[in-house]
Amino acid sequence: MLPAYLFLCLILGGSSRAAWGSVALQAIAPWLISYAALADRSVEQTRSSRLLLWLLGAWLLLVFLQLLPIPPGLWTQLPGREDLAEGYRELDYALPWLPFAMAPYDLLRALVTLLPPAAALLMVLRLRQNEGAIAGAIVIAAMAGVTLGALQIGGGGPGQSPWYPYAITNVGAVGFFANSNHMGSLLLASFPFAMALIARRSSGSRSNFATSSAALGAAGCLMIAIGVALNRSLAALGLFIPVAFASILLLQQGSRHKRLIVPATAVAAVVCLAVLTGSGLRAELAGSDTSSFVTRADMWRNTLRLIAKTFPFGTGVGSFPSIYALGEDPRTVGLTYINHAHNDFLEVVLETGLLGLLLLIASLVWWLLTSVGVWRSPSSSAFSRAATIAAGALILHSIVDYPLRTAGLSSVFAVCLGMMAIALSRSTEEWSRFRAARHVKIA
Repeated sequence: MLPAYLFLCLILGGSSRAAWGSVALQAIAPWLISYAALADRSVEQTRSSRLLLWLLGAWLLLVFLQLLPIPPGLWTQLPGREDLAEGYRELDYALPWLPFAMAPYDLLRALVTLLPPAAALLMVLRLRQNEGAIAGAIVIAAMAGVTLGALQIGGGGPGQSPWYPYAITNVGAVGFFANSNHMGSLLLASFPFAMALIARRSSGSRSNFATSSAALGAAGCLMIAIGVALNRSLAALGLFIPVAFASILLLQQGSRHKRLIVPATAVAAVVCLAVLTGSGLRAELAGSDTSSFVTRADMWRNTLRLIAKTFPFGTGVGSFPSIYALGEDPRTVGLTYINHAHNDFLEVVLETGLLGLLLLIASLVWWLLTSVGVWRSPSSSAFSRAATIAAGALILHSIVDYPLRTAGLSSVFAVCLGMMAIALSRSTEEWSRFRAARHVKIA
């Protein structure tokens, strides 16, 4: 069920807005969560997976704490609530009890968007999954997105071409997403899994399934590299080369596939550099058209001012679109609608305050330590190592964008974290068996 649901998330969950596809995924998620919670546990829970579940529980607890109502004598003293209290006074209304969250209805909407990744994570942690099937679902969805992106480029822009799934979208090869940067994030996250499918064949397996997986992986690597060039996301182009070289490490030493992949990756790097210096992007790199960077810098500056104004309690999860306008200079406001900070770390700190900052640091430390453990474990699979690369690419892309705000990419990220935790669970189990068997006497 999980590979099928993950594939649906990547096809239908390509927008951070409340589109019908995202609503359908949110409706399915509670059933999967219930199934995972009630099914007999078949995956051993070890320290890494338990810590991951504790972190998830801590984030959910923080969200619910923000919904607790507090008296007016207390919330009016919280940083950043002066304008809210002044509004009640201007209307001559009595100050009511209000929650910590400044936009509680937005918080509830944001909470619902966590259902698909929560379902994906619990399915991985509690039920044994076919890692190859999960990787195949991600790679096939990426290949389908690249194919759709090619049709979008050849069929005109949004409103003219029938190939765009969302009315509000970027021009170009966006695939099943509304944002070209998010399509770029999928390509970055899928490349390591395509390489892992090749690694299954290079590890010595000669079965027909391993051969088919390697063929799918090779086709995926080629199409993903083409997709990165077509997508033209600067972040994806910049991150693709390190992601590709890190993915090569998934292949065994001396593998003939490795000897072929290295020059192929070099060719892909040259193609990306050629696209980077092409006429469409040359102005942005040369500095003659840096509007996107200037806009991001302005958003980050305004967000930092709001953080300083509302710290350490935050404004409430999901409140950014409603609160951001308070930090803008009215003389510089244009027609652009700012719905996210384009830096998820700043947005999380703004909405959750000091507790969110501490949980964010703890989550990043968990990912880093678990990634090191996965790569050092001799029993971890190529798929679990690919999950560390994919999750790292999504984390890095979140510095300049918000890919994890979509159901598709947040579900991929959740699956990656689950695969990392299970990899350490598997290695611990095998080590325990080894220790139990090393004192056997042979008569």
